[in-house]
Amino acid sequence: MSPDPKDGANGLSTEACWKVLEGAAASPQLKRAARLREFLLYVGSKSIKEGTTDIHEQEIGQAVFGRRESYDTSQDNIVRVSATELRRRVDAYFASEGKGEPLIFEIPRGSYTPVFRVRAADTPPPESAPILDQASPDLASALATLRRTRLAVMFLSVVTILLAIACAVLWLQSRSLH
Repeated sequence: MSPDPKDGANGLSTEACWKVLEGAAASPQLKRAARLREFLLYVGSKSIKEGTTDIHEQEIGQAVFGRRESYDTSQDNIVRVSATELRRRVDAYFASEGKGEPLIFEIPRGSYTPVFRVRAADTPPPESAPILDQASPDLASALATLRRTRLAVMFLSVVTILLAIACAVLWLQSRSLH
């Protein structure tokens, strides 16, 4: 199935849209999730290759999940649950392996049609900028002190619990001797 290279929505070529969608489908986030990958390729094909702008839950349920034509979407939420997971994995792809992709897409909530756009050049992915690199030295030292304090509290809590258990065991042994 080779995409038609004519311009699609927003002046983006269908070939470029299909390429980025296939990249996401082949990513580690979807490698072991065959149904989610099939879901993504189905809605991508309907949108990019066929030009469909409104893909319905019922249609996806039949084509991807093998549901009967008359299945009740209010009783069987497989498509909605899978769409939520697919959105999460697509976001994870663009935050990791796909962070260098100039073209990105999302499947907006309330829709099953992928929306493609050019990634803003000046906006790095949210996970790419560590907080401490941008923080003042005072804030960094305060955070380090907070981490040490939390570690000390956890250590003391574990020691206290172990001592309480040891006391309970000794008390039970003492009681059984009398």
